[in-house]
Amino acid sequence: MERIKFLIFMIGVMATLCQPVEASVNAVDPLNRVELRDDSTVIFQGNRYGLNRSVLYLDGSLEDASSPFVFNDVKEALQAVQAASCGEVTLLVAPWVYWLDDPDDPGIRRDASNSNGVPYGVEVKCDTLKIIGLAADPANVVFAVNRGQTQGALGNFTMMHFIGASLELENMTFGNYCNVDLEYPLRPELNRTKRRDAIVQAQIGICGGTDRLFARNCRFISRLNMCPFVGARRSLFKDCYMECTDDALAGSAVYLDCRFTWFSTKPFYGTAKTGAVFLNCDIDLRNSTSQYITKVPGMVTMIDTRFHRVDRHGRSRLALQWTRDASHHTCYQSGVTVDGKSYFIDAERPQLSVDLTDKPLLDAYKVVHEGKVVYNTPNLLAGDDGWDPLGVRPEIKRLQKLTGRKLLGIPVMADFGAKGLAMEASGDRIVLSPVYRLWGDYSCDGSVFQGGAKWTFPDCVKLYAGSDGSVSCVSGNVIPKKITGEVAMTHDFGWQGKASVTVAPYLLAAPRFVTEPSIKYDKKERGLKVDYSLAPINYDDSFIAWSRRDADGDTIRVKHGRAPKAAVYHPVYADKGCRVFAIVTPKGDDTKPGERVVVEFGEVIGGGHLRGAEKTQRSLTTDFSDLPVHYQPKFGKGIWTFDAYKPLDTAEHDWTAQPERGWYYGNGTDGAKGTGIVQMTKGARMFYEPYRDKCRDMSVSITVEPCKPAGQGFGSATGQYMDVYIKFDPSTLSGYALRIERTPDHDRAVVFSLVRYDNGVVTPISDAVASSCYRTECNINLAIKGGVFTATASSTAPVESRAGVMESVALSASVEPNDYSALGIQHTGSTGASASLISNLSAEWK
Repeated sequence: MERIKFLIFMIGVMATLCQPVEASVNAVDPLNRVELRDDSTVIFQGNRYGLNRSVLYLDGSLEDASSPFVFNDVKEALQAVQAASCGEVTLLVAPWVYWLDDPDDPGIRRDASNSNGVPYGVEVKCDTLKIIGLAADPANVVFAVNRGQTQGALGNFTMMHFIGASLELENMTFGNYCNVDLEYPLRPELNRTKRRDAIVQAQIGICGGTDRLFARNCRFISRLNMCPFVGARRSLFKDCYMECTDDALAGSAVYLDCRFTWFSTKPFYGTAKTGAVFLNCDIDLRNSTSQYITKVPGMVTMIDTRFHRVDRHGRSRLALQWTRDASHHTCYQSGVTVDGKSYFIDAERPQLSVDLTDKPLLDAYKVVHEGKVVYNTPNLLAGDDGWDPLGVRPEIKRLQKLTGRKLLGIPVMADFGAKGLAMEASGDRIVLSPVYRLWGDYSCDGSVFQGGAKWTFPDCVKLYAGSDGSVSCVSGNVIPKKITGEVAMTHDFGWQGKASVTVAPYLLAAPRFVTEPSIKYDKKERGLKVDYSLAPINYDDSFIAWSRRDADGDTIRVKHGRAPKAAVYHPVYADKGCRVFAIVTPKGDDTKPGERVVVEFGEVIGGGHLRGAEKTQRSLTTDFSDLPVHYQPKFGKGIWTFDAYKPLDTAEHDWTAQPERGWYYGNGTDGAKGTGIVQMTKGARMFYEPYRDKCRDMSVSITVEPCKPAGQGFGSATGQYMDVYIKFDPSTLSGYALRIERTPDHDRAVVFSLVRYDNGVVTPISDAVASSCYRTECNINLAIKGGVFTATASSTAPVESRAGVMESVALSASVEPNDYSALGIQHTGSTGASASLISNLSAEWK
């Protein structure tokens, strides 16, 4: 009986085993087939993965997916990740091209809750997520989108927003193919041409609340603002490939055994406090002879990093620098080469770098023992939880025991907390104590590193060492000018800490008036002159500001500057019938400023005060240096108007003009090298209307220094332009203008066109011409003469001519005559690094 029962059991087992197994095979990569059995098991390269709510499978080649753990649509798979409600989810991905946003949808993506926000393809919330491509070649498994700022989106379109503590990516390609062709040789029918050649902000991934990111054998493809899942506190990219232009890379990351293609000059916008680290990486340079690593100064470490020039401009000398601007950050380097030859980054500014080759600090990044190299990722990534994604810690511990050197818990920077210190002229005291930080900006005990520090400091500061490793800085400026210098600590171990110090000028007490200011008409000067005398000083450096009070009781600022030149004001016919007054702030060149005094001319300005003045203004020339550039909303003859305004044709873009802070006089940034007026807010606007009744013909010339150095002029093609007004009426917003605009079609050029204004409504009246000439200095000339409106633009900088883009501009159009005479500028672009500096302006009226 027992034998019979056993035979019946075995017959059942055999019957079960002989039943057909349902299986589907992804053979997109014929050398690496992926098999799905019974919708429950995935087999790849001999590995078996059981599917459940925490292990999901995505295969775009499947016609349908009947299991709750199997998907052929990437967005449904990522929704399931979020709905899994378990701590850790793994998404297995078979070879295919997966679109996280419909590339054929003509709609414009935007953040519905915030028009200035970031539009995302998908948002995924999961505490710990692994996305694993089932392929040896990451090019075979592609997550794709193809939208960017103004090209299918309003805002910097981003493929994915990951919200969670940990993200792991392996054997994947993530690409925003807005400005890059998607090529997929395994299935050419899945290829897709980029949207446009003009490069715009097109992002891949942003992390929120993420502590750890680990990407192995992945590709990240885009151009501007590539963003390979930026935002994690600690990121490791191992055996990855990235290609990008500016503002693209993660600033708190370790890049190990990676390769890059940099298509422009600033791949980082900035870096985190302890910087970005490159270990044994290769970087192909495809730009010109100047290469910077960060746009905003920050810390970067390059160890065993090889640069290769894929040079379009010949083999001229390469200038490879950490950043373009002055910096108080310390960068580290060792074993850097360019085209196979040893190279020291930023050699002309050696104070920005430490060569770690012979320093103990090299152990924080790279351990060498008996000819063997181990990159010390456990030291860099450990944080406060010992994270070691590559499993290298046991080897580092072994080497630590063998060598007797400390190889774990090594800080990578000595920080003073503040980079800029301001001190009074004399006797001011500030204590500086180096604070040692582990990579990732974690604290550590720095007491074991006391000693071995050497300090340098400017002459205006004296340093006194403390027993705890700190120093006291005591100011001692003895000249009437502020002094800026640097306090630096260089440690034998390899750290270098720096802080800039600005010591106020040593100034005497403010001078007093011996004779109070008064204003008289000076016949010799043919102008109003403010007379006063000060107690004995070295040189009169008083600040004098002139204003007029018109019939409406409004105060109009007209001129300002330093004595003695500013002590004279030549009235113009716009002053007729007005009261003129001056504000005098007494000061010597080596004294503090005193209390200001307001003094008014005792007469209303009349014909007797206007000898030599033009009754009808015929010309104007200014570099803005003596012009009060302050909020002035009033329109009128002889009035400079400075405010901000949102034009009608920017209605679809959500921003608010701030009239009170439209402009400032000073320096620009980046491409702007000189001094002039610069926009402080979007919508910055200015007018000047001459004191005359009619105007038949008119010309305006301006010199512009755009902060954007490559010819694109503005931050993005989101209704950002600058109009230069001519024969204009500010009160009705009617007249003519030259429009200079960034459009989605160009990333290194702007489009020039002539336009007509009718009560604020703009109509083009000429062809639009794209040009690369909007670079420092750009000379722009407008004229309306005999019913013909002409405009030219050219640059003193080298410019490039290419298909559809001109080196210079010459436009003309017939216009209807008007009697308007105002000139002006309306700027709707971003500010800061996207502003335009106006250094000179001249005009003629007939």
